[in-house]
Amino acid sequence: MNQIFLIGNLCRDVILRPTANDTFVGSSAIAVSSTRKNEKGEYETDFFDLRFFGNTAENVAKRYRKGDKICVVGRVQIRDYITRDNVKGRAVEVLVERVEGLTSKKDDKEEQTTFDDEKLSS
Repeated sequence: MNQIFLIGNLCRDVILRPTANDTFVGSSAIAVSSTRKNEKGEYETDFFDLRFFGNTAENVAKRYRKGDKICVVGRVQIRDYITRDNVKGRAVEVLVERVEGLTSKKDDKEEQTTFDDEKLSS
């Protein structure tokens, strides 16, 4: 089973791009605090690239901003690519199926807004 569950803060506003079939793909990243401490005694932070699809992409882009705390549920996708300079690379992304808002920097109130992706496409 390939499923990931993350709680963290959006690193940047969601960027929307239209697709050929008049839907949207959104991208952002999430910063997740770790329970691990580094050699300086500071908690580490892990960063994950996120990809949203369809109505979920549009709703998340309208509702959430950089710094907002969210919970995402999805699956991990690893893909290889080649740059224009013919350099091989590997991308690791979370294809988001569900988003739940936890708090907002605007009002610090508990939020319970949830968006489900009715059909996940990649």
